[in-house]
Amino acid sequence: MFRVSASEYKFELLNVNDGFASSVIFSIVQDKQGFLWFGTAYDGIMRYDGKEMLSYQHDPSKPNSLGHNSAGNLAVGKDNNLLIASWGGGLLRYDQQSQQFTQFLLDKIPGTQLINNRMQSLIEDQQGDIWLGSRNKGLYKFNPKSQDFKSI
Repeated sequence: MFRVSASEYKFELLNVNDGFASSVIFSIVQDKQGFLWFGTAYDGIMRYDGKEMLSYQHDPSKPNSLGHNSAGNLAVGKDNNLLIASWGGGLLRYDQQSQQFTQFLLDKIPGTQLINNRMQSLIEDQQGDIWLGSRNKGLYKFNPKSQDFKSI
């Protein structure tokens, strides 16, 4: 049986002096490369490599920047791209190869009222579809191949 003792772990307190943009963290995920990603309430997302913190925020002058700074809910997709359920910016995806963000908005789904793109949770299923839970407008399924949303 494999056992890990507590003495094999090292804990560090990271704060603004280490490059943290926010103290309000809603989620933490680790990608296949070992980077830690932090989703914040108001200050975008941050990536920590064990030594340095990088911050990603919305910049209206850059179309491939983070689409919304309230980006607290994160998941790592099967392709190792970062998936972000934002609180006002719909679904965001960060492609680690191109280092660009893509934003997918839910405001034009047939048969539904205009929604506010406030997503609280997300998960990718085995087929690669992304399921999004909204604040008060229900559940949505996003097909990355067709880039279509479906209200469930």
